[in-house]
Amino acid sequence: MLIGRISLLTLVLVIILEAGSYCYVYVYEVTTSDRRFQTASKLSPNTFFLSNGGKDLIKELKIVKVYADNDFKKALKEFKLENENANILLPKKAPDDRSTNPYIWWR
Repeated sequence: MLIGRISLLTLVLVIILEAGSYCYVYVYEVTTSDRRFQTASKLSPNTFFLSNGGKDLIKELKIVKVYADNDFKKALKEFKLENENANILLPKKAPDDRSTNPYIWWR
């Protein structure tokens, strides 16, 4: 009887904790190997990361802003994501690998 109550309480606690993580709208900045974009989702960061390819596809996942659950339309409007729920950004600038004296070798 005691084991049943403990397992029931554990199950209720897990359900409450999992349900609490879906009470937010996250605006993400996603960086893959060839592009960078913003998107909004109700998935928690770990769930979003794993359901969209994980570390094989997503190189960097940054949370830009978090909204309450009922502010999904506000998040879309504020970040201009209404049409496609994706805002393509410019790729991150790669570090400049040119030396400061590029023609020193022929002097």
